[in-house]
Amino acid sequence: MQNMNLDKLNNEVLLEIENGSDFKNMHGIDKTNIIDHIQYPELKDFFNPLSNLIEKHWVVFDEDKENGKEGYLIFYSERDNEFGIGTKINLKQIKNTGTFIGIYGSFLDTVASM
Repeated sequence: MQNMNLDKLNNEVLLEIENGSDFKNMHGIDKTNIIDHIQYPELKDFFNPLSNLIEKHWVVFDEDKENGKEGYLIFYSERDNEFGIGTKINLKQIKNTGTFIGIYGSFLDTVASM
């Protein structure tokens, strides 16, 4: 994962937002406020309950930056070359580990799936 170009990933997310059509998801995220939730890619552990394994993914979006426990995260999966959704914590109470929810496709497809 050291070969991941974080600037390129960040720019691809911003470009997809810029070029995307207007949208609004069930959490009130839309084209006018989405930039407030974008963060520079940061590697985070996610517990995947389907495989019972911990996976590492690049978080690019935080639904609630002020809250360390609640709110959804959108991450980029290098393995799948797509974006997915996770939570900040997990039910197994593994420290500093979120829960993997699923892979949804492009960044904006993932935002719409929240």
